[in-house]
Amino acid sequence: MARTLDAYRAVVAEKGANWGESTRSLYGPLVPYLRFVRHTELLAGPVAAALAEGRSPTEAVDGAVEGDLDAAFRDALRGRVPDGVVVLRLTPEGPRFLGSGNVQPVLRGEALEHLLLVESQVDAEVSVQPFGTVRPGGCAVWETRLGADPEFLLVDGEAVEFPAVVREAETATLRLRSPAMCRWSVLSPEGRGWFPEGALRKWDARGRAYFHAEEAILDVPAGELEVVAARGMDHGVRRAAVVLEPGGELVVELDPGRSRDPAADGWYGGDLHLHLNFAGDQVAGPMEASLMQRGEALHMMNLLAANATTSFVYDREAFTEWLGRDLPWSTAELVARMGTEYRNDLLGHFAAFGPLSEPSRYYAGHAESDAPADSPPNAHMCAELRRRGAVVIWAHPLTADAEDPLDVLFGWGSRSCEARELVVDAALGLVDGLDVLNHLSCTGTARIYRRLLGAGVRLAATAGTDVMLSYSRLSTYSNPPGWARVYARLDGPLSVPAFQEAIRAGRTFATNGPWLTLEADGQGPGALLDVEPGRTVRVVATVTGADRIRVYDARGVVAEGADGVDFAYRVREPTYLVAEADGEALPDDLDPRGRYAHTSPVQLTVSGRSVARQEDLNWCLEWLDRLEALIREHGTDPDLSLFDLLEQARARYRSRLSP
Repeated sequence: MARTLDAYRAVVAEKGANWGESTRSLYGPLVPYLRFVRHTELLAGPVAAALAEGRSPTEAVDGAVEGDLDAAFRDALRGRVPDGVVVLRLTPEGPRFLGSGNVQPVLRGEALEHLLLVESQVDAEVSVQPFGTVRPGGCAVWETRLGADPEFLLVDGEAVEFPAVVREAETATLRLRSPAMCRWSVLSPEGRGWFPEGALRKWDARGRAYFHAEEAILDVPAGELEVVAARGMDHGVRRAAVVLEPGGELVVELDPGRSRDPAADGWYGGDLHLHLNFAGDQVAGPMEASLMQRGEALHMMNLLAANATTSFVYDREAFTEWLGRDLPWSTAELVARMGTEYRNDLLGHFAAFGPLSEPSRYYAGHAESDAPADSPPNAHMCAELRRRGAVVIWAHPLTADAEDPLDVLFGWGSRSCEARELVVDAALGLVDGLDVLNHLSCTGTARIYRRLLGAGVRLAATAGTDVMLSYSRLSTYSNPPGWARVYARLDGPLSVPAFQEAIRAGRTFATNGPWLTLEADGQGPGALLDVEPGRTVRVVATVTGADRIRVYDARGVVAEGADGVDFAYRVREPTYLVAEADGEALPDDLDPRGRYAHTSPVQLTVSGRSVARQEDLNWCLEWLDRLEALIREHGTDPDLSLFDLLEQARARYRSRLSP
């Protein structure tokens, strides 16, 4: 593993944050800009232009990443100058600097990374040395480091001094302690984060610097600092405002105590889709994953080996080293495993949780790999990985929310990694869970989930964040693991087999913070109640940490309230019951979109008959028709067995339609 990580670091040093992958399909080229804007802001202009031209958003993103990202960054800033950016405006009257006005502290001899954005308003090429030239009317972005001493540029040979953007501060020492590993943020009043030596440098989706430690020693600027300690969604957040004297030392002890104890009632939280490395501007290894899992008190962690655009499979070495075994830091309270993905960017991808042996394939359909054909189908690999002991969980199926998810599944470009084959594999009983809680679309995914439930498919609601430990700043991708979790109710102690069994049985709910419960006649998610028509079932659903709760059956919402509902539900036909909750995001939340949770269903059969709603079945059949058309038009030498699988899925859905 040490040799592997050294090799990974050499790749980053040589090729940068994209690790030599295609710039079309990874976020590496965006990393310098994403310190200051969200990736949705950076790409908003190109996406809007593409939609106006009748092109797909995915084509726009690909074009933007390959095109003028400097101009996209300028547009995303909308005239503001954030900390860490210096703007040089080239005007007919001469060069003019713009800064944020917020002077950041640095320690003696330290220089701070900045982006220099040069905007030209002149009709001639301008030399900006030592960086390069700017075309007439164009813009350019360069990375630089600025210290407290005066710094100069040569603009067409004329020396121009940078504005004062940093100040040298006296050094002090901060010692942090907590009774257990936790997530720390040490912030200057200007917003700069401070890290101990050797720590991964990470920023969450709200731009807050953080690291994980039980005890840590940091060199920090003398003066005021805010210290924050947190430990995942089952714990509180503690803060301390401190003042350090020049040359002084201060000890801060904080304990983000437990706010709830799900494991005491048999509920254990897991993040089943995340990566050590998936390109990125730094390299993460098992030690960093250990610190993060313990620091977030995350019961179950499933780290995935996966390819991106080429034949290279990230973290395959770790996957094969610990294949079928818990990772070394696992305990009775926290368990970590290496799993794997199977990826096809036309048909979608899924995570395998708990495989006992290595799969025959990791990917298909990637043009720059050694497997450019869309073969074998995902269904074949679902079946293979299940034979190898894994639970199969389909990953984030949608790039964006939509009232009708088919608009996104087939409207965002052909190779956008939407979960298009899910409708096939779910019908054939090859899927155990769907990541309803994910980083791209929750409400749209929930609509897919409920449609599939209504069509008679049995799936557990799960959660996978797609966190990538190797990225320092990348929206939720650089969040801590477990910012969204699937809670599974286990029969017995925590283990991978017990967690797998709970997913297969549907004893789960997914959340990014709220605690959501659902019971029908005292039975929770995963239960199957066989009742006679007209019988009344008592339904109780509660939520803490959200603003609204809704209970659905196969036809739609049957009850809603603020913190809970308690009602009699008359069963007229086979159906299911699920609960959903949402609310405004709180300041300490790691998901800026808002709070969300969704349960797996309680199944209500009638005289042995399961739910099979005609509208949902027809929706799935339409999905299959559109999928077949997409494969025939855009597939790359697709495996002919895929068309047989489509027919098998059609037959399954049609067999459930009423005469």
